[in-house]
Amino acid sequence: KKERVRLTKELQKFGFIVYPSQANFLLVFMGKKATALCQKLKTRGILVRDRSAKPFLTGCVRITVRSPKENDQLLKALREII
Repeated sequence: KKERVRLTKELQKFGFIVYPSQANFLLVFMGKKATALCQKLKTRGILVRDRSAKPFLTGCVRITVRSPKENDQLLKALREII
């Protein structure tokens, strides 16, 4: 739970909308850049699910809450990409 809260706060600093979650993943609205960000993360070995093709989820990405180290890698990659 602690890591989910931390990851949510860090993702919000990028200006993303993070929907409330009680699960081990977060639904994050990244807007028009969602698909491109997913592809760029993939080239760095970080897999997130682009949910943009699903009804009502345009611009959304599903991110699994992982260990602090893995989440830090995700956040670092996002900082470099953005």
